[in-house]
Amino acid sequence: MTDFNLWEILVICGAICGVMTFLLAVAGLLLAPIIIDRADNALSVLLPKSESLFKGWPVSIGRLATYGRLLLLRQWYQKRVFEGRPDRVAAVESAPAWIKGVTKWIYAPLMPLCALTLVFVGLMKLTE
Repeated sequence: MTDFNLWEILVICGAICGVMTFLLAVAGLLLAPIIIDRADNALSVLLPKSESLFKGWPVSIGRLATYGRLLLLRQWYQKRVFEGRPDRVAAVESAPAWIKGVTKWIYAPLMPLCALTLVFVGLMKLTE
């Protein structure tokens, strides 16, 4: 494989990750002020007791991403978050499906996808 082919692969993968990150970030920024109250009412029991429920944009997006990550990786977090806590299990089961869907598919992938985009950009810089 030549350097030119490697460069093309990095550019294409980086562009795809960058576009997906941008679209998810725009959707997340627009939806956060609208759904944060409903998500907090349904899922705030998943957070530690010391967590502040401030409603500002960066904090709301981070909290929605935490909800999404906990829901998406529920089996992995079973022992740490859900085991022995029937209130948390009941909160997840009784939460509206659209809140669970939005937090799982918009906010949860946003953080790792942003990091992956930065990795591709760094690799492109290294191969220049």
